[in-house]
Amino acid sequence: MFIGLFAFPMLMATAYWTSLGPPDPSYDGKPLSIWLQGYDDDHNGLIRTETDETIRKIGTNGIPLLLKWLRATDSPLSVQFFEQFERQDWVKIPHTPAEVLNIRAICAFNALGSEASNAVPELIGIFSQNKSMWIQWQAADLLAHCGPAASDAIPLLLIRTGHTNRYLKGSAIWALGEIHSHPETVVPRLEECLHDPDPDIPFGAAIALGKFGPAAKSAAPFLLER
Repeated sequence: MFIGLFAFPMLMATAYWTSLGPPDPSYDGKPLSIWLQGYDDDHNGLIRTETDETIRKIGTNGIPLLLKWLRATDSPLSVQFFEQFERQDWVKIPHTPAEVLNIRAICAFNALGSEASNAVPELIGIFSQNKSMWIQWQAADLLAHCGPAASDAIPLLLIRTGHTNRYLKGSAIWALGEIHSHPETVVPRLEECLHDPDPDIPFGAAIALGKFGPAAKSAAPFLLER
């Protein structure tokens, strides 16, 4: 009954949604969305290497699509809908779970590295607003890859160093080190993190302080003691 009543409207809604949004740039006759499927096989290094190289060749033209995929979510209703359709054979709707889209986008951003610096404002928005804790700490890692170009994220990263989630806290600390800007505010906070009871947090803070070089010399006595 569920399929009979709602299949056609949901089918049309799905088709409409997929037609919206940013363009899907192509390389060598294949759209970016197809190239990104190369990240689905974690065990084939050659395919992943080829995918990384293609992402870098497409460059910043692919960032709008990557941001859309990084924000992708599956509502409970859509999950129920596609679970219903998987139980029948008379019609199929192509569907990629949001988590898969998220992972593909993250891998592509990692391949771009600092070349994705023009995505920093959007990444900051995702880092601050996304409901998924996992997406938040992945966004922090992506900001880290942008280096000093992501300095606008520093105030939010400083706040996240006090978060109760150790993974989000650790990602924020690592990002502060990779961005290595504004030592006058960042170094004192990283020094405080050296006293965190979680042993991984002081370790990460020490590495981050090392990125600041002489600007972090005030932390030397504690580091020598440790």
